[in-house]
Amino acid sequence: MDVVKGDLAGLRAAKCRQDVGATRNTARGVSGRLDPEAGKLAAAGGPLEAPRSQNEPVPSPPPRRRSRWTSFVADEPAPGKVARGLHEASNPRHRLRVEHDDRTLLIHLAHEDGDGWTTIAVDRATRRLATASGTTQADTARRAHEDLYRA
Repeated sequence: MDVVKGDLAGLRAAKCRQDVGATRNTARGVSGRLDPEAGKLAAAGGPLEAPRSQNEPVPSPPPRRRSRWTSFVADEPAPGKVARGLHEASNPRHRLRVEHDDRTLLIHLAHEDGDGWTTIAVDRATRRLATASGTTQADTARRAHEDLYRA
């Protein structure tokens, strides 16, 4: 594994991994916040990852197999209402919801078992982002939004 050193402001680490003969850049921002420079790194072909705690193990890649990607499907709306959420067809507890105002997108993703949430807050003008995970959607939204606009 080679380590890429650069002068990408706000990044704690930039590293390269060998993956099927191709090199991919992975950038992790401080507190999950990624500046436009990190976005440029992603545009160059590397995935962006939220930071992991020091004790959290790095997940192993999934086995290579021929399977189709699927999409989340809309929730069944209440009579006279519109569907505002999505869920995985085979796992209705794995939910997704997006809300926004004129400045920020909040992407709420339920944990696979439905117990807990990860929220990604995105500044609409810059595409800068922050993430938070926790037990309630409201708490993770508040923390991600505060981290996004913290100076």
